Amino acid sequence: MKERDLAIDYAKGIAILLVYMGHSILYYPPGIFENCMWSHYLSGMIVSCNMPLFFFISGLLFAYSKKSNQEVVKDKVRRLLI
Repeated sequence: MKERDLAIDYAKGIAILLVYMGHSILYYPPGIFENCMWSHYLSGMIVSCNMPLFFFISGLLFAYSKKSNQEVVKDKVRRLLI
């Protein structure tokens, strides 16, 4: 059985928390952080790094995959059709 890399799991967890924080600062509760300069700065920082982090992690996992490109595409198509 292949061992999991805990660093990748931690990076995914941090990215998930950043998405949660970015959405909660931006949208909940409405109007509470409207005039706060720190909330605009913080949300800008979070939003600018969370999606690139997700793309980096997915690219890293794809690069170290043991499957060939045909197998990966076949698996993705099969999952989408289900």
